Amino acid sequence: MQTFQVDNGLLVSWGGFFRPAEQEAKALYFNVRLSGAEQLLEVVLENYEKLSATVRSELPLKRVWALVHDDSS
Repeated sequence: MQTFQVDNGLLVSWGGFFRPAEQEAKALYFNVRLSGAEQLLEVVLENYEKLSATVRSELPLKRVWALVHDDSS
């Protein structure tokens, strides 16, 4: 963050974080957020329709519906 002279940052890791990174993020709670793959995908999917057309063109997703067999009956 200091390199780019920004006040806030989001660090995304597909493989998780080691304890020192988690502890540092807790100490800098209002400046740094950590996000894992599941969290990132959840946020993108929940807000995809709100993204600009430019961003959606860079990340083209299509909603697909499928029938699921219910074993509970």
